[in-house]
Amino acid sequence: MLSLAVDAAKAEENVSQVKLPPVFVFELVENQGLANIALIRPRVIAPDNNLRPGGIVSGIAGLLTLGQENRNLISENRQVINNNTTAIGQNRTSISTNAKGVADNKAAIGRNSGRIDTNAKGVADNKTAIGQNSGRIDANAKGVADNRAAIGQNSDRIDANAKGVADNRAAIGQNSGQIDANAKGVADNKAAIGRNSGRIDANAKGVADNKTAIGRNSGRIDTNAKGVADNRAAISQNRGRINANAAGVASNRAAIRQNSAAISALGQRVDGLQGQINSARKEARAGAANAAALSGLRYDNRPGKVSIATGVGGFKGSTALAAGIGYTSKNENARYNVSAAYNEAGTSWNAGASFTLN
Repeated sequence: MLSLAVDAAKAEENVSQVKLPPVFVFELVENQGLANIALIRPRVIAPDNNLRPGGIVSGIAGLLTLGQENRNLISENRQVINNNTTAIGQNRTSISTNAKGVADNKAAIGRNSGRIDTNAKGVADNKTAIGQNSGRIDANAKGVADNRAAIGQNSDRIDANAKGVADNRAAIGQNSGQIDANAKGVADNKAAIGRNSGRIDANAKGVADNKTAIGRNSGRIDTNAKGVADNRAAISQNRGRINANAAGVASNRAAIRQNSAAISALGQRVDGLQGQINSARKEARAGAANAAALSGLRYDNRPGKVSIATGVGGFKGSTALAAGIGYTSKNENARYNVSAAYNEAGTSWNAGASFTLN
């Protein structure tokens, strides 16, 4: 601390000889690029040495004030220095971390160098292939344009065909009932044709016989030509008799019609009889299959035992399943059983009992 003891009288006399020393102060300046670090620089304050009488006391007071300000600034500078020390430590850690990141990036860049060269070759190959495909793409573009024009031309035809398809679908629906009716008629005609087959064969034999007879009669016809002329006269005479016979022919025609109806009815009865024969054959074969299935059942003959048996049987395409239950009395003097068989034609069953008398 600077203390000055000055006699007032001497000071008044020697005021012009007093020279105040310069004062050093420190001030903070703004950061110039370093993170979290403040800079301090000194500044010199030149005193006013042109004091007038009575101003030395105020000059001394000013020095004391500047001294206190310097002490305050020094304390603040010490705090700033501490803060800067902490920031420098933090920056040192960040720099180390960044150094490792730079090293890792350098290694990755080295690894990617080969891949970049490979990709460069692939790009060159693709460029060549793209150049080769350019002509094909142009040709395909022309083909697409041609197809588009053809599709446009076919559009009207497709619409017309769609209408025709719809009309045909409606006509098919209308014809469905007629087709079913025709199918029934065809089936009826087929049955009638089958019935007439024998008659046609008989008629064919008659036609062949007539043809043979006609051949034999050819010579006789010439011989009979004269006789025909002679007979014409006789026929003319017999016209009256022929007219009388016409009534008999008409009567015979009616009888023939009646016989045709009777023959047709007989054919229908024969067809019905054939159906009955087929049904009887089916039932007979089913009965044989049931009997075979029932005959395969076997029961436990031990005293006091109840047993269940199953069996299967068949005969000429017909198959039957059978099942039954049997019981033997404890003294073995009585045996009972009930069984049934089933197939597509019907069901058969039986029941029986046997007794031992001695």
